[in-house]
Amino acid sequence: MDLCDDFLSNGRIPVVAEAIALGREKYPDVPMVAGQIGPFTLLGQIVGIEYLMRCLATNPEDVKKGVELCADAVIEVVKAYNTLDIQGDCMYEPSIAADLLPPEMFDDFVTAPLERIAKAADFIWCYMYVEIQLQF
Repeated sequence: MDLCDDFLSNGRIPVVAEAIALGREKYPDVPMVAGQIGPFTLLGQIVGIEYLMRCLATNPEDVKKGVELCADAVIEVVKAYNTLDIQGDCMYEPSIAADLLPPEMFDDFVTAPLERIAKAADFIWCYMYVEIQLQF
């Protein structure tokens, strides 16, 4: 996988920027919070969640590389969000639920990318997950 050079100027980022500007104009005192998908779930959407789960068993290093590449893309989105007038970002990662990603694999595949993403944000950042209760 490779990142497109212009992925920030296409698709949802310009739409989010316009929505934030419109929201800020209409509701100047309301906090603006963006949302996005996390790197593990993003990889699952790109390659297919079933294939990703098979690769966890057969090619775990390739999965790590894919998650890191997806984290790089999410970091670019976060940097774009840094330029918007938002107060927070909520990332969701439904594919790290314990029935998909065993808890003992969480640190190997998810912790470092999420920490990198959090460090790139100039706003309040949180992530949502399903079924497991882990804290940084």
